[in-house]
Amino acid sequence: MARPADAAAAGRWLVATRFAARRPYTEREVGAVIQGAIAFEDHVTVRRELVNMGLLGRTDDGRTYRRARAPGRGGPGPAPRAAARAR
Repeated sequence: MARPADAAAAGRWLVATRFAARRPYTEREVGAVIQGAIAFEDHVTVRRELVNMGLLGRTDDGRTYRRARAPGRGGPGPAPRAAARAR
């Protein structure tokens, strides 16, 4: 049986699959996608966790979000901002 932390991570990963690749999203659009995918959790917390997990990248000013890597193709990867710092 999956641990609660594993189940929560899987749930956030599944939410991340709702974002189109290479499409920029505003914070409001991110909230709408998350709210359409969940019925039980605060969308702001989920958005923060998606960024923390590297499933969603965010610009430094917090105005634009993008899916970091296509879920299902190698799993979560680093957020674009984190990848740029690593170079």
